[in-house]
Amino acid sequence: MTQNISRADIFEEAEVFVFPASFAQQRLWFFDRLAPENPFYNVSIAVRLTGALNLTALEQTFNEIVRRHETLRTTFVMVEGQLMQAIAPSLTIPLTAIDLRNLSETERETKVEHLASLEAQKPFNLTAGSLLRVTLLQLTETENILLLNLHHK
Repeated sequence: MTQNISRADIFEEAEVFVFPASFAQQRLWFFDRLAPENPFYNVSIAVRLTGALNLTALEQTFNEIVRRHETLRTTFVMVEGQLMQAIAPSLTIPLTAIDLRNLSETERETKVEHLASLEAQKPFNLTAGSLLRVTLLQLTETENILLLNLHHK
């Protein structure tokens, strides 16, 4: 359900910047409304990381990327019947870690494929939250798979 709000409501929010959506963004919004809960515009990648990994530093790194890039802090709202970009002044994304270390190698690989597929198919909510999701699959003490899922807006 699309929430229609007024300009006054937007500007009462502290430091939220609101701009008209581009034609390309309007097209993506239309398709998202036409076929809700679809993963058509998900851009997913799995990266194998080898070596010691500092989870806190990894999460801080992605949050620094989000801090530096407004597009990753952008959601969409209808304002007086017009689609607008709402850019949050800050946003913290969680790094979800899933421990698969207790599984056998065969079970781990099967689980990795299953979880990567699920994440790639999980739709984004364009009106709330982040348009980037980060999941770490822990295989061994020095082997990890990083799943990145980004909405192509």
